[in-house]
Amino acid sequence: MKPLTSEAIADGLGPDEAFVVLEIETDIALDKIVLYGLVIEEEIQPGRHFWISRVSPGRYRWRTLHVAAPNWFKGIYRIKRHRYAWPEELDFEVAAGRLNYVGTLRVEKGKPFPARPSLFIRVQNRSAEVLRRLAREHEDLIDRYPLSTGSISGDRFLEFYSETRRRLREATDDLPRAVPDEGSP
Repeated sequence: MKPLTSEAIADGLGPDEAFVVLEIETDIALDKIVLYGLVIEEEIQPGRHFWISRVSPGRYRWRTLHVAAPNWFKGIYRIKRHRYAWPEELDFEVAAGRLNYVGTLRVEKGKPFPARPSLFIRVQNRSAEVLRRLAREHEDLIDRYPLSTGSISGDRFLEFYSETRRRLREATDDLPRAVPDEGSP
């Protein structure tokens, strides 16, 4: 899975495709992110990254991170379900024909212990922030495809937003449009 270019995003979706929207925030370079069913094999530099990718619909789960950079943190790190109050937050469902926000993956360096380093790895729901970014950079996508939160957590904010936006657009489609005067720019 790779981030799509603006041109590839504009091409839209096929009948059995979905857009995945994810954000990665890391303070260490990552070489690979493995999910059950998907692999992100892209070098990810420290910083905040916003991705839109085209995938097959289905159920996925965050699984491991690979750090191959030649430093103290080199290795494979499992995303441990037992460290989550609700481990189902690591699972997400991708629905066909939709923009599916699947979470923000945060990776922070822990304090290196004498035996081995540690990473703080969390998947967080920042749907409001992601929605603002989508509206600023890809408003056409929000108009073309319904939004959904892919996580199994039960948060339906994006679905509510998408439905409300659709209803508002339908209600205002019948309103007369102002016609500019001949002399106005």
